[in-house]
Amino acid sequence: MVDLSGNWTVKNKDGSVSSVSLPGTLNALGLGEVINRDTPWNSGLFNPFWYEREEYQSGTGEDFKVPFLSQPLSFYAGEAVYERSFSVDRPGVYYIFIEISKWRLTAFVDGRCIGADESLCAPFLFGPFSLEAGEHSISVSVDNSYIHPYRPDAHGISDCENANWNGMAGRMEILSEDEVKGLEIEKRDYAKAHPVEVHTEGNNVVVNGKAVYLRGTHFAGGFYKTLYPAVDRAYWDRILGIIKDYGFNFIRFHSFCPPDVAFTAADEAGVFLQVECGMWNVFNPGNEEGFNVLLKETKKILKSFGHHPSFIMLSPTNEPGGLWYGPLREWVTRAKELNRELGFEGRRLFTAQSGWFYDTEPSKTTGTDYLYFHRSAFGPIHGGMIRNSWGWGGRDYTPSVEGAKLPVITHELGQWCSYPDFDVIKKFTGPVRGGNYEIFRDYAEKKGALQFNKDFVLCSGKKQVSLLKEEFEANFRTPEITGFEYLDIHDYTGQGTAVVGILDPFFDSKGYVAPEEFRKFNSDTVILPRITKYVWSSSETLTAPVEICNYSGEDLENAVLEWKVTKGTDLEASADEKNGTGLFGKIEAKHIPQGKNTVIGTLEVPFASITESQKLSLTAKLHTETGKEISSNGWVLTVFVKQKEPEKSGYHLVRTAEEALKLLDAGEKVLFMPYLSDLDTDCPNLSFKNVYWNAQMGPGWTRQLGMVADTSSPLFRYFPTEKAGGWEWAKIFERARSLNLPPKYPSIVRVIDDWNRNFPLSFIFEGKVLKGKLLFCAADLDLPFEECPEAFSLKQALCSYIASDDFAPSNEIDILDLTRHLRPLYKGTDIINNITVSGQVPEGAEHLTDPNPNRPFRYAPESLPVTFTIRLNKKVRVKGLYVQPIQNDRDFPGVIREYSLRAGDVTVSGEWKNCFETQYAPLEADTDLLELTVLSTYNMGTAARWIEKEDGYHRILREEPLQITCASLGIDYEDEDGAEAFNFRRGDEPFWYGEAPKRFKEIDT
Repeated sequence: MVDLSGNWTVKNKDGSVSSVSLPGTLNALGLGEVINRDTPWNSGLFNPFWYEREEYQSGTGEDFKVPFLSQPLSFYAGEAVYERSFSVDRPGVYYIFIEISKWRLTAFVDGRCIGADESLCAPFLFGPFSLEAGEHSISVSVDNSYIHPYRPDAHGISDCENANWNGMAGRMEILSEDEVKGLEIEKRDYAKAHPVEVHTEGNNVVVNGKAVYLRGTHFAGGFYKTLYPAVDRAYWDRILGIIKDYGFNFIRFHSFCPPDVAFTAADEAGVFLQVECGMWNVFNPGNEEGFNVLLKETKKILKSFGHHPSFIMLSPTNEPGGLWYGPLREWVTRAKELNRELGFEGRRLFTAQSGWFYDTEPSKTTGTDYLYFHRSAFGPIHGGMIRNSWGWGGRDYTPSVEGAKLPVITHELGQWCSYPDFDVIKKFTGPVRGGNYEIFRDYAEKKGALQFNKDFVLCSGKKQVSLLKEEFEANFRTPEITGFEYLDIHDYTGQGTAVVGILDPFFDSKGYVAPEEFRKFNSDTVILPRITKYVWSSSETLTAPVEICNYSGEDLENAVLEWKVTKGTDLEASADEKNGTGLFGKIEAKHIPQGKNTVIGTLEVPFASITESQKLSLTAKLHTETGKEISSNGWVLTVFVKQKEPEKSGYHLVRTAEEALKLLDAGEKVLFMPYLSDLDTDCPNLSFKNVYWNAQMGPGWTRQLGMVADTSSPLFRYFPTEKAGGWEWAKIFERARSLNLPPKYPSIVRVIDDWNRNFPLSFIFEGKVLKGKLLFCAADLDLPFEECPEAFSLKQALCSYIASDDFAPSNEIDILDLTRHLRPLYKGTDIINNITVSGQVPEGAEHLTDPNPNRPFRYAPESLPVTFTIRLNKKVRVKGLYVQPIQNDRDFPGVIREYSLRAGDVTVSGEWKNCFETQYAPLEADTDLLELTVLSTYNMGTAARWIEKEDGYHRILREEPLQITCASLGIDYEDEDGAEAFNFRRGDEPFWYGEAPKRFKEIDT
């Protein structure tokens, strides 16, 4: 064996020659193209005109960086020719072995071509060829161009996780014929020494005779220290140890195949692997070229790694396009044949794809060993979803997969974001730069959010974990589902940056959930009471059947479940005098078979003994009859006790800004709870759920990441909560909004906005205003206690607090800061009679005068300029025009740039920003008609787009179609006599309900 690592010369595609050390990559050395706005990324999931957006401007200067991925030091796509000399001691037959490279390699020895091959998944072996003893030259052409029309987001080639590098890594050797034969013998011997037998029985995957619940995490690459996949054993041992510590036993490699060391480490760690063939692609009947490439890659993977017992599952692709079911069902048959021919029959299962639903309902799907999707498209649940809230609250996903005869594994669940911790920037010390995080940090600083970074990370993370727990437990409750893949235990730095992990991109803890806490709902045996809700009144009794999901590998005999309720949110607290409630019990379970869910009894918790509203912890432990713990779990509850109506004296509860300001100017105490329609569109509605995947790739008006409560506020003497909030806010947030208030003002409840937007959102705050004192809350809380005890109790708490001596705000709030976003929406829209273009009402014009930002107006003119004629219901004194840019399209097409606005003989013109904030054009005129002329829009010009065709994806340079878009539009005006027009529609109905159809199928919440 001759080791080829060390110094090489490389001739780059531009003709220059450099010295390089291998293993390594050209990108890590900064060779290739400097990153700029025209870099031809292998990635289709971003806005090509991102540099026009206000929030990403810090990336567009001399220190260029992009917001949609963590970028390498340089970009290199194309051929590079590596050369060096080597010596052999004796004449003979030899081979060249290169463990890791991509995509097409051609090898030369002494100027003679000895082979060409291509792969994203397996080692390269060139030969045989004969050599005399002595010195020889070797030349390897490495071409990482876009060779086959895979979807560019496939993790074998995508820049999203830095896979598009040029170089060679891992073992690089000249091997003798005997050494090559020895490698094959080693694999066969290893397989014999490490037997594994895998099959299915109904909905179960059975490994070596035991049913296994596959609790997995996603892995797509992202090797920030090297670019190329890590080949040191310590790297993989660390990662596998971490995921096991958090309760996982399975890794799904998304459109990616790791090096051999990962398999060996997994073999020893007892972690199962699903590998995919490096592609995310289109599969149509008759596309023989693409199918043959898939088969070739399949054979390479099986031949290279099929001897590993951890490798129990193989999938051809993620989320295939085209009429894929027929071709990929055929692939399953062919892959099984290859597996058998290589001597690995019975060692693994095959699925036709990872991601999409099939053409048939789950009970009739054939041609695959197991179903791996996130929705079935059947059943009463929307889309057949088997992730998200359809199965929460003690429910499950059976309605979507009922009758499934094969194991079901949930694809990519749990994509709930937390807010990024910008300290992670310091960890990017290698060939990858966290420039995306730098852009987000810069914008957070500009918007005043950076000062809250640690609180935002902690509180959004706590919320993230509560959502993950709910989703995991819904999967465990579903008998047809016996596996899931969490996307992802660690953050994903591409596709817009998805901060979905409980660990950062480097697999380090973020500090808000410990492994032992996470394992309570992610382990071989999970306690699952079907708790229908987490907010109760003291007159109710919690009644929940208790299931045990037992995949421990053995039946449990004579087990006992003990439960208790304690005061507070410490799930480890003992029930002493301080926090005991006297609520406890046990359920005896004579027999809990392995490989299924078993109902062992019913848990009943009467809350009549609770005399004051408070947070409680319900904990349950399952142990053997000798007391050995098998499993434990816990849930935080909030119980509200209906109190007497507080004294309504000493303050005023008002709904309109006009009345609030009048009273504040008179020195009064004011509880201001505005109509939900009376805040402008820069004050989004609230959502209890965090952003899904990320709001750059799946944008929307609502993009919340939890809340931060100032629990030192006396308000929370009357309303129990935690700093990060809890389920007691879920129903409240369904009918609530937030005020866009400068971050210099403290908040009692601050809402965490997505890091791409960073609106300073306050839900509850207090302060001195004019001569009075203000307590503000933007929610409709007028619900009876019996229907919604949390809303009723929050309103009582606000009233009790403002009426008490504790209410003594010290900070002063400028009246302009308070009122800037107090703009009744219906006033601005109801004054509009109609909007026309060239005398015609354009399609979708109703969305212009609809304040719902989730239903945008889209118009495709033949050319610009275009004039919109806006007729009003009556003549008024117009003061200006509000236009909110489109909120829910990742490309933000057609955002108005240059405009003119005319009323009679008054004309104003200007340029609006390409951002989330509502834009304003001031104009003073008495009129009943305005003309808005759009002179130009953003996202105009030529852009590179990845287009799906019959054979796959192609990067095409095209002129973007002309569009004009708008989320909502309103008129700012006074009546002709100069008085404010107060006689208009107001209300608390959630006007934001109802969304336009999703334009991007990758984001499906």
